Amino acid sequence: MSYSSSPSIPPKPTKNPSVETLRGIAIVLVVMFHAIGYREDSGLRVADDSIYRYLANSLGHVRMPLFTVITGFVYALRPVRAGSGRRFLLGKGRRIFLPLLSVSLVQAILKIATSNPSDLNQWRLLWRIWVFPFDHFWFLQAILQVFLVAGILDVLRMMDRWQTWLSCLIAAIAFACIAPGWTVFAFSGFTSLLPYFVLGYGLN
Repeated sequence: MSYSSSPSIPPKPTKNPSVETLRGIAIVLVVMFHAIGYREDSGLRVADDSIYRYLANSLGHVRMPLFTVITGFVYALRPVRAGSGRRFLLGKGRRIFLPLLSVSLVQAILKIATSNPSDLNQWRLLWRIWVFPFDHFWFLQAILQVFLVAGILDVLRMMDRWQTWLSCLIAAIAFACIAPGWTVFAFSGFTSLLPYFVLGYGLN
C-alpha cells in the first residue's frame, strides 16, 4: 500500500550551544540592568555615583545590540518565504503582540494601584502604554517592527545573497542615522535595533 506525501513544516534547526550561551549572557545583562535600575528611584534604588550604576550604564551599548544580533541570527535559521507570511504573522502576534497587550497592562495596573490609585488621570491615560514606550515593553514594540521589516525583505529575497544583504545593512544603518526620534510605538528603538538584527542575519 502506498501513501501520498503531504507538505510539512521544516523541522526546527538544532540549537547551537554557542548561540544559546551568548543569548544567556545577553539575558543576564538585561536582567541585571533592570534589577539595578536606570535611575535612583528604580530597581535597587542605588545612588547615581554607585559602582552598580556605573556598571549598568557602561554596558548600555552591549546589552540590547548583542541580544538583537542573536535574534537576527536565530531568525535567519528559518526565514520567511513567500506563502508562509500568514503563519509568520500569527506566530509573532502570539509571541510578541499578545504579551505586549496583556502583560504590559497587568504591570501598568499594578504600578498605578501601588503608587497612586486615586489619580484618575493615570487610569484615563492607561491606553498610552500600547502606543508609546512603557518600561521594558518598548522592546516588544520595537522588535515587532523589526520582524515585520525582515519578513518583507525575506519575501522579496533581499537578503539571500551577501551583496543584497550588505545593501540592506547599509540602508538600515543610514536609516538609523537620519530617522526622526519618534516615540510612537518605540519607533526610535526600532530604527536603532534594525541594523543589529540585519547584522545577526548576515552572520548566520
